[in-house]
Amino acid sequence: MKNKNDENSKRVVKGSVYSMIIINYLIAAVIIVVLWLIIIHSSKYLRGKALEQPDIQEFLDQAVAVKDNDYSNLDIDKYLGKNGYIEVLDGDANIIYSSDKSKNNKYTKRAVKFIPDVDIRSFYYIEKIYTEGGHSEYLVSKFKIVEEEDVYSILSGVAVLDGNRKVIYSNMDMGSSQFTQAEINVITGLEDDMTYAEKYVINLSDGSWRYLIMHLDSFSKYNDGRQERITVMVYTVGIILMLLFMGLFALRISRNVKKPLNILEDEMKELTEKGKLSDPYYKGPREFVGIINSFDDMSTKLRKSEDRRIKMEIDRQKMLMDISHDLRTPLTVILGYSKLIESGEASDTEIKEMSSKIVRKAGYMQELVENFFLFSKLESPQFRLEMERGNICDYFREYIAGKYGELEDQGYELEFDIPEDAEFYAVFDKIQLQRSFENIIANSVKHNEKGTKIYAAISSEEKNVIIRLGDNGKGISKDLRKNIFDPFIIGDEARGGKGTGLGLSIVKKIVEAHSGRVRLIEETQSEWKTLFEIVIPLTD
Repeated sequence: MKNKNDENSKRVVKGSVYSMIIINYLIAAVIIVVLWLIIIHSSKYLRGKALEQPDIQEFLDQAVAVKDNDYSNLDIDKYLGKNGYIEVLDGDANIIYSSDKSKNNKYTKRAVKFIPDVDIRSFYYIEKIYTEGGHSEYLVSKFKIVEEEDVYSILSGVAVLDGNRKVIYSNMDMGSSQFTQAEINVITGLEDDMTYAEKYVINLSDGSWRYLIMHLDSFSKYNDGRQERITVMVYTVGIILMLLFMGLFALRISRNVKKPLNILEDEMKELTEKGKLSDPYYKGPREFVGIINSFDDMSTKLRKSEDRRIKMEIDRQKMLMDISHDLRTPLTVILGYSKLIESGEASDTEIKEMSSKIVRKAGYMQELVENFFLFSKLESPQFRLEMERGNICDYFREYIAGKYGELEDQGYELEFDIPEDAEFYAVFDKIQLQRSFENIIANSVKHNEKGTKIYAAISSEEKNVIIRLGDNGKGISKDLRKNIFDPFIIGDEARGGKGTGLGLSIVKKIVEAHSGRVRLIEETQSEWKTLFEIVIPLTD
């Protein structure tokens, strides 16, 4: 692959995808923000227009102009809301007209006094309270509307009524010392929870007057669906416009990247069919040039990966052949000796000697099968370690103490360096970690003569525990050191031709499953010719 900076290269950098996309997206973002602001302000303006209510003074003027008490032509829904209605009372508070015949309200002159005027300069509020003795009373509050820099209400009077609605305290003119329940209902304004009442005094030409009681439905006045319809309409139009713009924007981006993408597609086909890139002429953003170069690197890595896979497959096949050979040889010996014993022609001494050989061969076969099974299990995705937190120093000390007598019986010395009372806490699988120790020590025993010293040590360094196992035997050849942990170093390629070749591979898998690492120390300044180092992270 030619370097893109080479003057003879067929790939010429022209800008970058990043700058191209950023510029286009900035333009798109500005347009979308402007559209969105237009949508929001349009919706707000139109909703505000929808909230504008007819001037109530127009309605009052129409009501004053009514003749012969015929108020049926008043546009009540427009001014008072869907559920609003009016009542016209004479000077004695008798109802002479009601636009809603289903209502059965009753008034007294005193009750009308507590209905707020249209200009709402003052209003009354009543609530039911309970004394310490459990008796109910009414608290009537009068509020005055004040308009200065802001509009607010102040308390201008209070009165207290007992449970029988009798005035027991008042600092304002209540008009009576006893109230009826109907009058209380008028004051509370709860006679109709869909509306609230306001009054307007109509002065007649003969000097008398009438009360116009307007029951306003503010909910329907401000929630008649117009705002929602306006919102839906404005946002629908806005979304359609934005979708159209986004479609045009996508077409623009598509046009800008379609050509290089087609080139990349052709390159991928070349890579798939021929395993290499054709190195065509290409002029475009540096990112696409980089992708093509990356394709070339990828193809090289894929070839190397395929070579490794083939080698691994060859190694596996060789392993199976060697395992078959290693199983066939002891099986032949076991079968031959078994037939001799079965024939009855062998002496007791011969039978004892052949039985001993059968046991040794069977033990070797068992070790081979167990190692192969364990290696396969460790490679399985379903394999899980049984991890628990513990003092790994105590654990290692106990293991070495148990191993001491066994090695001594076999003719090997054990030298160890384990600090007293040290506490190195880690999370580990006791069974599998012990297996890794066993495999390393077993290799030292298998490949060295009796009298060889076995070495074991443990220490800590920063946030890790360091475990070293080795021997002062014959050592390991340089040819084997570089791939000593590979799983298929078996047969006569191993130290002295002994073992299954899977022991150290199993050690590596177990240690790495503990988030650790294991290595063979290349050269040591001590007497230990072979020294393995296991590093496992400590825990708090």
